Amino acid sequence: MPIRHKALSRAVAVAAIVGSTLSAQAADVVTGAQDLGTLTAPVTLTYSHAFNDTNASLAGLQLSGVAGTVFATDTYYDDFGFQIGGSSFSSITATIDLGGSFDINNLSVRLYRGTLQTTTTGAVGPALMQAWSTNLQLAAQGSGSGDVQVIAPIDLSPGSYVLELRGNIVGTNGGSYAGVLNLAPVPEPGAMGLMLAGFGVLGFIGRRRAA
Repeated sequence: MPIRHKALSRAVAVAAIVGSTLSAQAADVVTGAQDLGTLTAPVTLTYSHAFNDTNASLAGLQLSGVAGTVFATDTYYDDFGFQIGGSSFSSITATIDLGGSFDINNLSVRLYRGTLQTTTTGAVGPALMQAWSTNLQLAAQGSGSGDVQVIAPIDLSPGSYVLELRGNIVGTNGGSYAGVLNLAPVPEPGAMGLMLAGFGVLGFIGRRRAA
């Protein structure tokens, strides 16, 4: 059984933001960046963020550690970086816990190849692994239950990756979300061929015995 690790046990690095006030057009601001470390399959990680408005009397979402007002529409971008070690391929999926999400609308997720230092939001090129998922409406969803898949199963080679989430905070005092990242090993192409060849030999032996 995979061991569930708390993603928040890793050091959290909030991205530096230049300027004292952010304009509504600055749609590429990262409000939080977190390194989940090197992952070895199989593993199950939780990723989450709770946004507390430090000054509800001001327009926009005021976040501790982030200078200025973050958008009039309270849009946020969170980046979760991780590395896959070893020589084997791994299959990754990401889900959102509906019961653990509050006062957030239009939440969507995408996956990059790269690091927290090299990844930027906005237009992307070949580094994009999966584009933005379908938006989830999670406002006042705390009474719900179950998980919804936001990153379909995809095989990843060893390297560095970034899972990015964006959404709109609609709660007066902030909002929160929680999700799960699953990493499972998949056979190398050569190992898969050997396994299929083994099944063929067993089938041949079975037919000879039956004859």
